Amino acid sequence: MDIDLVCFYEDHEDQTYQNLKTVLIEKNLSTEELFKSSHVFLNPDFLKYVLRSVEQHAKFIRNIYIITNSSLPKWLNFGYSKIQILSYKSIVPSNLLPTYNYSIVEQHIVNIPTLSEHFLYMPENVFFIKDVDQNFFFDNHYRPYIRFKDVFCRDRKVKYKKYAAIRNSIDICERYFDVRPRFFKHCNIEAFYRKDIVDCLGYISDEINKMSTRFASDDDVSRYIWTYYSYIKKRSVLKYPNLYMSSSFTKIFTNILLNFIRDSQEIKLSQKKYKLSKNAKMFSFNKNSKATEKDEERAMAFLEKLFPKKAEFEF
Repeated sequence: MDIDLVCFYEDHEDQTYQNLKTVLIEKNLSTEELFKSSHVFLNPDFLKYVLRSVEQHAKFIRNIYIITNSSLPKWLNFGYSKIQILSYKSIVPSNLLPTYNYSIVEQHIVNIPTLSEHFLYMPENVFFIKDVDQNFFFDNHYRPYIRFKDVFCRDRKVKYKKYAAIRNSIDICERYFDVRPRFFKHCNIEAFYRKDIVDCLGYISDEINKMSTRFASDDDVSRYIWTYYSYIKKRSVLKYPNLYMSSSFTKIFTNILLNFIRDSQEIKLSQKKYKLSKNAKMFSFNKNSKATEKDEERAMAFLEKLFPKKAEFEF
């Protein structure tokens, strides 16, 4: 089974990005706050360590597709055959461009012509730390595993637009399929079956058309909708039992237990000390409101220590 990997690269300090942002603000088509709410930016050089982790620990990956709206980093060797660079305009219809809405671009990932039927989506803040194979992401029937974190509450406070998109996706499932998914995915490398996404987008095309074509909005539809759809149609498998339990004690105990057996881990950038679980095969760096530039510098040093070896894709 061929498995490709898709990831994004975005540099908010890129001059092209900054110039267009300035024009849009001057024409009153946007605000600084709108740009900030559309993205939670991380250091763009995180991608180098993401790809180093793939080369080191996920050798089964066939091709890596990097989708970007920025100038690419100087360290990236464009001649490396395993990596293909795609601009937004190569997969997103021209009438939806320009866009700074990740959700819009994500909903068109399936337009990558040579993308494998089974593929992985790797956020720019997730890294492999141990060797994995395709069985880590798909069962014997080629169904994707869903690694989840917790229940997503209807009334959960929405701080970032991405959470509004997730909540909207849950609401859409309830309206279209009479099922309200109760799990919130763990931040990790996500596995997908391309046909499921195409089928899902066919069902909810009216909702996709409501999305803002330029910036993140409360009408956005998260890529979570693909996972929820495949789960509702019984085409994917929950990796862990649901943590939504009536007993708060049982829920706390189960969370503690899963911290020992869970194969993926989340680390906050603002943590005083970065420590990896011995059972984790991948981890994510999550940027919260307390994170500072010094925290990102510490994270970069931590990643350099984890992945010191220069990869084939680097100059």
